[in-house]
Amino acid sequence: MKGILVVLFSLLLLGCASMPISTMYKLNSMDETDLFKLDPAGVRAKVQLSEPFKLKLSETEMTFELESDNGVSHYQFPLIVESEHALPAESGWFSDRPASSEYILALSEEASKNFRELQVRLADEKFSKYEFSVNTNFGAAPEAKAEDVTLSIFLKLSQDEGYIALLEDYVVEVESDKKSGSW
Repeated sequence: MKGILVVLFSLLLLGCASMPISTMYKLNSMDETDLFKLDPAGVRAKVQLSEPFKLKLSETEMTFELESDNGVSHYQFPLIVESEHALPAESGWFSDRPASSEYILALSEEASKNFRELQVRLADEKFSKYEFSVNTNFGAAPEAKAEDVTLSIFLKLSQDEGYIALLEDYVVEVESDKKSGSW
């Protein structure tokens, strides 16, 4: 199966310039006490993907990795679609924005349970490193003729706050399999 796998961690390594400085500051200033306060019901991810690409929702999740003296622990938070809608193309002074699909994703029931377990673990143990990511796959219809995809990923940590940009207008070059026409 030929598909496009986009892992936020990889994109962050390749495209730190696509992460706003305000986001870097906000995430850098967070600690475990901020995580204790989070209500899983308020956590959201927003993904914007340029047309003709569509999110593979069954392959989209938030992940959290903790490192301590006892080793590394991985937590997975499957996401469900809260809403999906089309965003029209926009023309700007310096650049144009292509038509996109926007997905608002919430933690599933299983993910909320996993998140609460993570919060208990954070209260009970000392960790030296935390890693958070939103992982997703996407694809396009075989007849689509696109050379790149514009991707934005935002995170909302509570119902009272707005979204923070993890990645904004990051352009990923894509190649299709010329024989089968798949991406």
